[in-house]
Amino acid sequence: TLVDVGSNSVSKSIGATQAAQLNGIMLPGGPFDFVNGFGVSVPYMSYPAGAAAVPDIANVTYDASNFNPAFGFKDHERLWEFYGQTDFKGSLGDLPFEGNAGVRAVHVGLTSDAAVTTSLNNGLNLLVSQTTAPISDSNAYWRFLPAFNLNLHPRDNINLRLGISRVMSRAEYEDTSPKSAVAFYDRRLSDIDPTQNGTATVGNTKLKPLTAWQYDATLEYYTPNRGAFYASVFYKQITDFIMLNRLFPRSVA
Repeated sequence: TLVDVGSNSVSKSIGATQAAQLNGIMLPGGPFDFVNGFGVSVPYMSYPAGAAAVPDIANVTYDASNFNPAFGFKDHERLWEFYGQTDFKGSLGDLPFEGNAGVRAVHVGLTSDAAVTTSLNNGLNLLVSQTTAPISDSNAYWRFLPAFNLNLHPRDNINLRLGISRVMSRAEYEDTSPKSAVAFYDRRLSDIDPTQNGTATVGNTKLKPLTAWQYDATLEYYTPNRGAFYASVFYKQITDFIMLNRLFPRSVA
């Protein structure tokens, strides 16, 4: 029997600027015209499409005067992990077995800074005016992630592997940003479609991580000519699934 224990600590800051977040329209000569500087002439192109067409766009440094705070955030995350694991082997009568069992305790602390913005756009979705206020939020939680794996050998050429574990996946940093971006269209302008609605985008620093209980079983049969047959089944019980929710229409007070 082997017992292993340990710990790990990671601290990091993540920042995203307009370059990574902008999904809107870029117009030649406009304040967010990224593609003309690379010799590309297009009437409309979103940032992901522009970066796909011209990879150098993804590495460009932008003038701070063109930065839209509605698309930026900064996160600081600290992660502590403690784990213990034991390996074992033995037999139940004539049935030999081996396996391992352990648990990982994870603490996540997150602080996120972003902006609350209210924007007024024209009919081409270009910024006319904008008000901005800083916002900050934090979140912290523990998760305990046990795991158990057992390998049975009913015959020399047959293995039965059984496993149970709990896993987790943290939300994307963009989703945990507390940003709140509200955009309206200036109805005083002649190019505004009166049926065109404004938009609101919000993040949530309090998002829980996705967790899942995983159950796996695999039967392995090895043939005399060095071949093998495998049969596997699994079941996953997922909670706190994270997804983008789009709501149409809604009123924003």
